[in-house]
Amino acid sequence: MGVTIIRVDPTADLSELSKVFTGKNLDAKKLREEAWRRKK
Repeated sequence: MGVTIIRVDPTADLSELSKVFTGKNLDAKKLREEAWRRKK
């Protein structure tokens, strides 16, 4: 199996994502641990 690698689009504007995530004090480890517990 393995991991699928997708080529990055150099024309993509990610500036809006930066606004969403900057300064939110997000903890990646905590997000991963909580994500699998979500009820689907």
